[in-house]
Amino acid sequence: MVNITGDGSFGFTLNELDTARRYRLPVLTVIHNNQARGIIRAGQRASMDFELGTALEETDYAAIARGFGCHGELVTRAEEVGPAMRRALASGLPAVLDCRTRFVPHPAAPLFGSMNRYGFGALAGV
Repeated sequence: MVNITGDGSFGFTLNELDTARRYRLPVLTVIHNNQARGIIRAGQRASMDFELGTALEETDYAAIARGFGCHGELVTRAEEVGPAMRRALASGLPAVLDCRTRFVPHPAAPLFGSMNRYGFGALAGV
């Protein structure tokens, strides 16, 4: 099984690495790590020209995985992804590839706010 997620999302459930290791579940998690809660940051900047609580710099998710007894690798270049995936799958362990990326907004990002009638503007009293 392969789980593809962002760094902000992974931070909410990284403790599940312990469960995966205990039950010997060879789940591979590929993290798109832009070192921020990117979509929240983009929304804050676009709506209010500020950001608060969106920075996630200096978190080494590969080291966290190794701390749980899992396989963990830091990936910094696109050509490293394939070999890192092969090593992760060959390990037989739950594995994390911490892939450093830049933020690229989802094409539907302008529509995200309209999905919630209690969006940031309503909460901020704007």
